[in-house]
Amino acid sequence: MSKLALHTAVVMGLTAFAWIGCGSDPGSSGSGGAGGSGMPIGQPPTAKINHPGDMEMRAANMPIPFIGVGTDPEDGALSGASLVWTSDLSGKIGVGEQFDAPLTAGKHVITLTVTDSDRNTGTAAITLDVQ
Repeated sequence: MSKLALHTAVVMGLTAFAWIGCGSDPGSSGSGGAGGSGMPIGQPPTAKINHPGDMEMRAANMPIPFIGVGTDPEDGALSGASLVWTSDLSGKIGVGEQFDAPLTAGKHVITLTVTDSDRNTGTAAITLDVQ
């Protein structure tokens, strides 16, 4: 039989609870884990930029469609303000899964940062050559 311990944490005024496996009694075949479910606790989300592609060339000051997704082991699909897009040259350029934004001329590193409900983050990046 697995033993479980209840762990609590207070982060930014919010209290989180988690059952954590503490091993098994001798001679048993049980295994530890998050509440016995095998679900990870506090795992970072994954970001993916679907459009535009890495190393694409784009026209300066013309709207560019940006499309991306964020997924998290605990929260599932992330949306809205959980997805923040930045350019190393222009700063914050948008939020959400899809938007259009113009960029000034230059070689931009575009980063999509996704944040889950535990405030864990994941990133993806591409480079755009804007002329």
